[in-house]
Amino acid sequence: MEDSRDQRVNMTRGGMPFLILLVSALLLAVARPAVAADPAVELVIANVGNQPMRCMILFGHWVTQDVGPIAAGGSATVSMWRGQPAGALYIPRFDGRKMMIENVICGDVTAWAESLDQIRLSPLRESAGGRFATSCTGAGRVSCSPPVEAR
Repeated sequence: MEDSRDQRVNMTRGGMPFLILLVSALLLAVARPAVAADPAVELVIANVGNQPMRCMILFGHWVTQDVGPIAAGGSATVSMWRGQPAGALYIPRFDGRKMMIENVICGDVTAWAESLDQIRLSPLRESAGGRFATSCTGAGRVSCSPPVEAR
């Protein structure tokens, strides 16, 4: 009896890595098509001022991602996807889950909190376009133009 019990335990333990691998593959298969099916959207942020600028993407639940710094005369591109419900914008996490974008803000590198402005995302949310551009400049306080559809 003892031998058969030991054998069953060993078989169960040996099957666990396979089960973990199978579940991981299924999760990836489920997560990947959601990103592939959603249309891509790009936002080009141009720094037309004479000082470096830093931008930040604000996600839900106080999660942030830095964009920049962006040198004077330079630009940065933020790639995102348009999801559901209509107007939802997101960037996929490492595990395929959607990180919903609440806002994008930019400010001067040296006095960021005091100089920041938000980039209006409503043009990206309301349009079916895939590429948008905005320009930001700052003399004390950064000011970003509403994004326009770009080619």
